[in-house]
Amino acid sequence: MVQFSGEHLTENLFLLITTIVSLAAWVIAFGALCAMRAVGASWWVMIFNLLLVVGIIVLILTNTFSQYRLVVLAFLAVSISYVTEQLSFAIALTAGNDNSYYGYGNLRAPAGAYAAGYIILIIIEILWVFVFGSEPNSYLGQFGHLGGLNSVQQQPHHGTTAGAGAAAGVGAAAGGNVVSHDAPIEMTQEKTAYDGAVSPQSPTMTHPSMATSPVLEYSERVEALHEYRANPEDPSELSFDRGDILEIVDRRGNWWQARKTDGTTGIIPSNYFA
Repeated sequence: MVQFSGEHLTENLFLLITTIVSLAAWVIAFGALCAMRAVGASWWVMIFNLLLVVGIIVLILTNTFSQYRLVVLAFLAVSISYVTEQLSFAIALTAGNDNSYYGYGNLRAPAGAYAAGYIILIIIEILWVFVFGSEPNSYLGQFGHLGGLNSVQQQPHHGTTAGAGAAAGVGAAAGGNVVSHDAPIEMTQEKTAYDGAVSPQSPTMTHPSMATSPVLEYSERVEALHEYRANPEDPSELSFDRGDILEIVDRRGNWWQARKTDGTTGIIPSNYFA
């Protein structure tokens, strides 16, 4: 279930200020449009921008923005095009005292407020394009980093795997804390990183009955957007730092089968990666 947390927004000063200013700019433009008694496509542009700003805020509060970043950028491009057209219309209305040609009468004052609201909004949207469109580890991309995740939020609740329990039992019997990252992983319903697949075995532990098991191919590289510490009760999870590059098998499910640069394999939460 998606959980809302205001910390994701309040702890990032850039996101907090830009979202508040964008909402204020929209309110100014909305009030001016009502005063102008306009009809037609101007209202569609107004509603479109409201849905866009509210949608961005919701994605930030639920910490799911990274999963829909490209969609947001596409809608921002559409919005900038719409707002630019509306600015041309509003500036034309403010050019003189007699605007009867446009069918609205003398609307110089509300048209000026309409243009001012959209000018502020388009500036914010252009800033968002630069920040959201940049890589997370770049200078501009760091402004959109969603911090404020506490240790409880970073550790999703899920069941442990059968393979992990077996590995822990063997380690305890041997009198040491042994964690096998290459042991077969039987995914539960919540960990569907790679259903039906088995991690490759080390040469010394290969069993004849497992000789025909498929070998996983880590064909894609992903970059960590946030730091994550594995659940100590589940040896199948991997810990990583923000900016780490990991290799994954594919993007299916909420948990991905991954391999770190040091060769350690395990599973990682998908919402922590671009």
